[in-house]
Amino acid sequence: APGEAEALTKVLSNPLTNKLNFESASEISASLGHTALLQGEYAGITGLILCFIMMIIYYRFAGLVAIMGLTINALLLLGAMSIFGFELTLPGIAGIVLTLGVAVDSNVLIYERLREEKEMGRPFRVAIRNSFDKAFSAIFDSNITSLITAVILYWMATGTIKGFAVTLTVGVITSMIGAILVTRVLFYWADTVGMMKDLKFLNLFKKKTNIDFMSQKIWSCSLSAILLMICIVFGAVKGKDCLGMDFTGGSSISYLVNKGDISFREVEGVVNKLSLTQKATVQEVAESTESSKVNILINFSDHAQDKEAITTALDKAFPVLDNAPFSEETIGQSMGYDTLITSAWALFFGILGIMVYLTVRFEWTFAIGAVIALTHDVLLVLGSGTELNVIHIGALLTVAGYSINDKIIVFDRIREFLRFSDPNESASQIMNEAINQTLSRTILTSLSTLAVLVCLYF
Repeated sequence: APGEAEALTKVLSNPLTNKLNFESASEISASLGHTALLQGEYAGITGLILCFIMMIIYYRFAGLVAIMGLTINALLLLGAMSIFGFELTLPGIAGIVLTLGVAVDSNVLIYERLREEKEMGRPFRVAIRNSFDKAFSAIFDSNITSLITAVILYWMATGTIKGFAVTLTVGVITSMIGAILVTRVLFYWADTVGMMKDLKFLNLFKKKTNIDFMSQKIWSCSLSAILLMICIVFGAVKGKDCLGMDFTGGSSISYLVNKGDISFREVEGVVNKLSLTQKATVQEVAESTESSKVNILINFSDHAQDKEAITTALDKAFPVLDNAPFSEETIGQSMGYDTLITSAWALFFGILGIMVYLTVRFEWTFAIGAVIALTHDVLLVLGSGTELNVIHIGALLTVAGYSINDKIIVFDRIREFLRFSDPNESASQIMNEAINQTLSRTILTSLSTLAVLVCLYF
């Protein structure tokens, strides 16, 4: 706004002449910001449509009920963010898309319980009531663990990641309302007015699965150990190169250009001829597989003279860059180090919070097993070779949330079997039965979530 820059200058030029330490700065052109916003909207809408199609094909009329619940969930989420004045950032849009995946998980869990009730010969209204009652504890525990990670991320994170945490927090609450309350009321109304007397689903498995998962523990644990060792060695070899600019400090400029106008090799050739305080790197990042646009990304040190040298040389060598949409970001080394430490603590407290909650809800042996498993999942993602930045911390906590959700579903079924199982039945038999009975839910939820993530990727 007019006058803000002048007012800020006067405040900073105070009589005490306090020294100001540079932390970070970012700039994005309006055209590039608009493009990124459109991409986020397209990803959300396409992901939602794919989820809708999958639910209708597999669950038919019940899928329509789930779609109505998901739509109300999305409206509640956007309405709550608007009422409380939460800003919608690009990571926040990703949070909305992932929230829809979590909401689908709750519906799948209820419907798979409903299938089991129908197979037992229960009357329709009784089957509906039992499926919601039996699925409630697993849905509640899964959403609470996601809420724990979201709250910790909001508490410890800074900048745009807070938008991701806020969206995920509100989304967890609205998804529980949508899955537990809205769909149940819709089923009740449909039954009352006579629209629905029975339900027909597709069946992922024609026959009940009876796979002996527990007998595979030796080779599967060995494979996991080998993969973890590879990730550790890979990380040790790359060293500091594993960390992105958010953690090490530095600057970057990204230009959005048409394919063929400029080659990143040409840009690299110009940049490499410059005398800089630290070697700069140049990357080409495609907008999508079908887009005619590419991003030319230049990473360099946070020294002002390096930035001036690079921008001057590029403007002179490539006049087309004068009108190209761009984004610019600079992070001080001290802030990068602080961000790294804060992110590590966020991951630690997120896992610790999940462990404490599982100990209270189940028992400490379940909690230890779950934490070892989710630590394994997080470490494998960390070792995937992707340069680690702040946005990945949100992604890692989301991975932890999804990982824990799967464990909770199985734990909930194991706890149920332990109450009514034959005393002579072994723990391995009970676990195998629990995993087999929840297998269809695991596969369906993974596919629906994968569909949303594929939209985000492209």
